[in-house]
Amino acid sequence: MKLLLRIFIFLFGIVIAGVVLLFILGWAASYALFDSEPQVAAYESTSLEDLRRIKHLAIDFSRQTSPDAVKRVTLSERDVNLAIGHFVPRQAKLPEQTYFAAQLAPAERANVIASALAKPLAKQLYEQYRNQLQPWARSLAEKVVAASTGRWVNAQLELTVNADAEQGKWLSVEKIKLGSIPLNESLSRDIAARVLREITQREDMALAIESWKNLRRLSVEDTKLSVEFVIPERGGELALGGIESLVLKPGEQELINIYSRQLAALPRSGALVKVIAPLFEFAAQRSKQSRDPVAENRALLLALARRYGGEQLLTMMDSGQQRFARDIPKPYTIYGRRDLAQHLILSAGLSLIASQDVAELFGIDKELSDLLGGRSISAWDLLADKAGLRLAENATLSSASAIDTQKWFSRARRDRQILPDLGAEFDYSEDKFGPDELDQLELMIELYLEQHPALRKRS
Repeated sequence: MKLLLRIFIFLFGIVIAGVVLLFILGWAASYALFDSEPQVAAYESTSLEDLRRIKHLAIDFSRQTSPDAVKRVTLSERDVNLAIGHFVPRQAKLPEQTYFAAQLAPAERANVIASALAKPLAKQLYEQYRNQLQPWARSLAEKVVAASTGRWVNAQLELTVNADAEQGKWLSVEKIKLGSIPLNESLSRDIAARVLREITQREDMALAIESWKNLRRLSVEDTKLSVEFVIPERGGELALGGIESLVLKPGEQELINIYSRQLAALPRSGALVKVIAPLFEFAAQRSKQSRDPVAENRALLLALARRYGGEQLLTMMDSGQQRFARDIPKPYTIYGRRDLAQHLILSAGLSLIASQDVAELFGIDKELSDLLGGRSISAWDLLADKAGLRLAENATLSSASAIDTQKWFSRARRDRQILPDLGAEFDYSEDKFGPDELDQLELMIELYLEQHPALRKRS
């Protein structure tokens, strides 16, 4: 799954670079380049049904044979676009309001569509190339930038997917269209080839290129994308194992390791507050030197999630694998309960590794799975899930919010300072609710969070 997503990122990097090059080539035809509306106005948002479908897809994939065997995964167009919406903005430095989407068609055809707000893109390109322009061209470029206000750049890349082609050459560019300017087949392929050569020389694309080499077959079948590939082993570990290596920025893994080492020097069990306070104090000290409290807080929370067995996310997602759920580490407690600390930390970590929406849906899905398994929905569990989301959000929202979070949690000494107390009316033995009460429970929990100084919503 992760290899496939790296391949998507690799391909969309080509599209981004192609848009840049085509923008320059079509500079004189700027009015034909700009459109009044975007073809792609937003990324797809994940629903609970999407989460459940992707969950089962990931679990089925993880159960396939040994790592060095050929694996296969088949994705719908919606699955592909959900992956684009989640991973592309994280992996690529995109101009403001830039969106991508894929269209899978019968007969081995596929389109990649890109839309970008014209003004930020035009300004970025102008600043990048202004010193290389002659005075007359610079004047023209300034007029183009001015004309781009409130307009959009739409690009479309038409691809043929040949499953029987030579390895690594399954995709061929047929046509490129930029705004209302269609390029002929020869020019489209020439531009794509040049852009590909430039991209493959970039150091930050090394892992994506390696992933592409591990591909064995790529095909579009009945508007679904089918991918066969291998994941090689290195020293007994999967070369591409672990979701972290996909979504973490360069250097972030080492920062997480720093907090993991700091965590190893703290108590390995007991109240979570006795661990989280010194960690945030450590983050505050490091932030004075790094001047990046957001990155420090993010690494801190991901290190804590790792302590809770964050690598076992796939098995946790499988509601039928109860024995794995029992094996997940639960080292710390809140109000004497290990499950509350686990919910809070894993929810925070998942929202940083994936997204807040996915983490929230994961928590709700878990509660509904408990209900279907004969258990009830827990208000306390939902509270801890949402508190974890809010902790991650406030800890990484901005530098000011990150510093405020560090100050509060570094001074925390009691459980109620890291998680609101629902009180005696939600005693553990009485904490049993049905699905018809879920909306009311979520509203009540939101009110509790808004009363908490560190977990209230920040703008």
